[in-house]
Order: sequence, then structure tokens, then C-alpha cells
Amino acid sequence: MSSRLSGRGLLHPSHDEKTSRPAPEQADPPKPKLAYSAKELATELGISKVSLWRLETRGLLRSMPYFRHKIYSREEVERLLRGQAKG
Repeated sequence: MSSRLSGRGLLHPSHDEKTSRPAPEQADPPKPKLAYSAKELATELGISKVSLWRLETRGLLRSMPYFRHKIYSREEVERLLRGQAKG
């Protein structure tokens, strides 16, 4: 039975599977996001969603409505990280 399984590539990956993945140096770098959801941004900044809400209520971060959710633009996040609060 093991010879039957190995013949199908179930025990050992086939040659095609090994070569189909691009090498790490050939992979495209991740493109920056244009906007983040509250969950994504909180995870990216390493803070809770409550802390994100506090930043918004203090005027340090602005969100934009997106259907029933809020999103945060990349420019707004970069401005927050630079410490330039809008006034």
C-alpha cells in the first residue's frame, strides 16, 4: 500500500510541487494597503479596538464611513504615527 500512495505523490511531494513556488527573492513585496478596517489597524498597531476608538474620540485619528463599517486611510494612519494631530 505504501508504494501505491507514494506513486500518487501522497507520501512525497512531486517534483512539480517543489518547483512551482517562487524563490523568496523572486516574490513580489507586499503592496501597502490603501485603507484598514478597525480590526486590521488595531492588529497592525498592536493596540485594542477600544484604544483605537479612544484615539478617534480624542481627534488623533479620523475614520471614513464604508457601508456599515469604518475604515482608516493609510495617509491618516501615517499622520498619526508621525504625531501630527489635525486641529
